[in-house]
Amino acid sequence: MACCPKCGGKVKKSDQFCSKCGASLSGESAYQRQEPQRPQKVQRDCGWCGATGKERVFLREACSVCNGRGYNLIPEDWPQCTECGGRGRIFSRGFHFIIARDVKCPKCKGKGWAPD
Repeated sequence: MACCPKCGGKVKKSDQFCSKCGASLSGESAYQRQEPQRPQKVQRDCGWCGATGKERVFLREACSVCNGRGYNLIPEDWPQCTECGGRGRIFSRGFHFIIARDVKCPKCKGKGWAPD
């Protein structure tokens, strides 16, 4: 299925106008219609396990974020997570400093990379 060159909405090749934005699909623009480009995925070190592939608490278990690979496939246009600084974890103080531990970053879910 093709896409509208103006709004990116899905259109059929036989359509004259985009049903989403009303743009004309005849003439030169009809030949320019194509699927939107998806960002390529690249291997980035897992923030949660530090690219070791082992779970941080129990070193015998595979990392729950990268499944033991040590890396995650991340869209290349994603920057490092702004909440955890790319570490994939944030420090949680717990109740009255009794339980202090690292927890997975809620924004990047432990990967270390997240969209803005």
